Order: sequence, then structure tokens, then C-alpha cells
Amino acid sequence: MAAISLVWTAIGGGPLGLHGLIALSLGVLGTVGLTWALMALAFKSSREGWDDRPDDPDKP
Repeated sequence: MAAISLVWTAIGGGPLGLHGLIALSLGVLGTVGLTWALMALAFKSSREGWDDRPDDPDKP
């Protein structure tokens, strides 16, 4: 977040105020949380066989 704030200032965006830092923090944390949740669901789906075809002849 510090790097994003510095880049924002470097491109002429001005310093981020308190509300900007709060919004940036919530956006970063929300994105990381959503990414983590979706990847967890993808791994769970893969491990439990939800992605397998129902007519897979290799399954008993």
C-alpha cells in the first residue's frame, strides 16, 4: 500500500488523505481476501472431484 501511495504521489495525484488511505486499505484487503477465497474453492473443488466428468470411465 505504501508503494501504491508513492506511485500515486509520483504521477501527480497529490498526497492521499485519511479517507484515501482507508479506501486503499479496504480495496487491497478485499481483493486479497476474495482472491484467497476463490483459490481455496478451486483447490477444494479439484481435491473433492467436483471438476470430474460424471461419465469418467476410469472411476469405479
